[in-house]
Amino acid sequence: MKVIGIVLLIVLLSACGSNKQDLSAAAPIINKMSFSNQQVAIQYPEITNLDSPEQARKLNEVLKSDAMQIIDYFGGNEQSNEVNADYVSKLTGDNLISVAYSGSSYVKGGAYPRSFFVTTNLDLTKEKKIVLKDIVRIDDEFISALRGAKYVPYDSELIVEAEAREELSSYSNEQLIALLNQSDVISDTNELGVSTYFTKDSLGISFNVPHALGDHVEFEIAYSELKEHFLIENKLWSKGLKREK
Repeated sequence: MKVIGIVLLIVLLSACGSNKQDLSAAAPIINKMSFSNQQVAIQYPEITNLDSPEQARKLNEVLKSDAMQIIDYFGGNEQSNEVNADYVSKLTGDNLISVAYSGSSYVKGGAYPRSFFVTTNLDLTKEKKIVLKDIVRIDDEFISALRGAKYVPYDSELIVEAEAREELSSYSNEQLIALLNQSDVISDTNELGVSTYFTKDSLGISFNVPHALGDHVEFEIAYSELKEHFLIENKLWSKGLKREK
């Protein structure tokens, strides 16, 4: 009986240890928050289920700040201008979270509403926002991969792949390298409106195009094509994509 008791105790302790490990490895949870007034309605994410409340606070400050910048940049703080946006979670990994906003804005006196696409990518380990140049080496080979990337339409009734590729071809490699180095910033310094996002298997790149083409277009490059371009010092790619949602 004593032997049986010892065995049961070992089993129970093992189970408790396993449960504790599972809890410590819990995935981040993204909740939907909202902000609205008479002319503005935006949904934005809030992260919970992190080990550190301070880590969650810092990351959520970044997420909310970007959401408010979207409103400001697209004119929502001006009377009679309108901004509407919602987001989707492109990736929720152990160390990396990527969200993408799709929305529209209308500036008083304008001829038509404008569609936009903006992203926020967070490095959970460093508790900060990251941009494309933090992740990959942007050179001629990278531009070549972009030129051959998969076109991803955001509207099934708006297929402009040929026109989008023509837009890309209008820029030299040197121009695109300079423009991509200004990506993921919600300001006029990001001249082409470049936003990047991450999925379980691809890097997405969005940039502005004429209104007739839908205002923005998206391309995706498989990670397998970019292995030599990921920065060695960045650990997100070895551990950050284990838990996709």
